[in-house]
Amino acid sequence: MAVDFEKKPAILVIHGVQTGDDTDQRQHKNIQSTLEKLLSSPDLHLDEPLKFTTDMFKYEDINDDASYLMRRVLSTMTGNAISGWVVDKAVDLVGDVLLALSEGDAYEQIKNAFTDRIMGFNENGMPVYVVAHSLGSFYALEVLNDLFEGLKFAENDKTTWPVHGLITIGSPLGLEIFKRSVDTLNRRSINVSVKTKPRFTWKNYWDRQDPIVTGSILGYPKENNFPLRFDRQSAKKKGWSIRSDEVNSGTTAHLAAHTSYWHSPTVGQGIVNMLYADRENN
Repeated sequence: MAVDFEKKPAILVIHGVQTGDDTDQRQHKNIQSTLEKLLSSPDLHLDEPLKFTTDMFKYEDINDDASYLMRRVLSTMTGNAISGWVVDKAVDLVGDVLLALSEGDAYEQIKNAFTDRIMGFNENGMPVYVVAHSLGSFYALEVLNDLFEGLKFAENDKTTWPVHGLITIGSPLGLEIFKRSVDTLNRRSINVSVKTKPRFTWKNYWDRQDPIVTGSILGYPKENNFPLRFDRQSAKKKGWSIRSDEVNSGTTAHLAAHTSYWHSPTVGQGIVNMLYADRENN
């Protein structure tokens, strides 16, 4: 079904590394709150209200099932309840990353389920915008890459696109361990101007205090390698428009910086701009 840009766009959130289970993941509500606060500002001067819906793809239960045996064995080996709980949580967090990097059964299950969620909105004719946090940005990129390669949708006609924008926050994709770069991006080369052939928009937001972004485990402020790995000019030739912007969370607690993006006005404004541009230009 062709996408109708008059319909309310769907903002589909995919979370990152988490403890707990699927019922604990409510980050789409944070994005909804941030956007509603921005859109209520009298300084925005929108011609008409910008309506949207938010939803969330949760995959923590898939990861938990895949790492269950490892967590139980290691917790038992520690010999007491407190250290067993600590090991269980540590494996829960680190295991999510290892499952992604292994590209095994859990990785495939997550990708397939996320693809189905995207296509469900697409089949209803709704524009889809993905907001991906932390490890979720890895899965989002994998799925979008597969969609671009497999569906071979028309480059000029955005109503055929299954997704219309990607926003990544606190993404580790600039780190060497994930082995992703502009060279891994799929899509046919485009040798004409932006005006005649629309490019897929990817906005990446990062905080130099965020250790997941910079790889600075001790939390020292550090530059992000994302712009080097996903070079803007090289990406243009593949039909991607990539922009990476620094966000200052104002916190010196580096783990807090990793979760601050949900309430960032800068991130919220970037999402609003993306939705508004597509509504006005299509």
